[in-house]
Amino acid sequence: MRGGQEIKVNFPPNLQGGVYSNNMVVTHTKEEFILDFIMVAPPAGAVTARVIVSPGHMKRILAALQGSGNTVSGLDMRHLWKTHGCQVYTLDKAS
Repeated sequence: MRGGQEIKVNFPPNLQGGVYSNNMVVTHTKEEFILDFIMVAPPAGAVTARVIVSPGHMKRILAALQGSGNTVSGLDMRHLWKTHGCQVYTLDKAS
């Protein structure tokens, strides 16, 4: 609910079960963050979901993950990603 207005959200049945991911690659430009969730089962891996968000929304996601009362509160996300295999890439786009 935003500004007192209720927004109805459709949740398609094929998405309700979610997908499993044991790795993630984050790519970003000045305009967007691309989150690729990956299931790695040697000898191969596959992207199970891709989420593209604006920098403003990414800040809100990180704030929610690091917020008080959250089970991941106080974690250094870069350390977590580095030690658990998540990679962060920056794409240079020509203007």
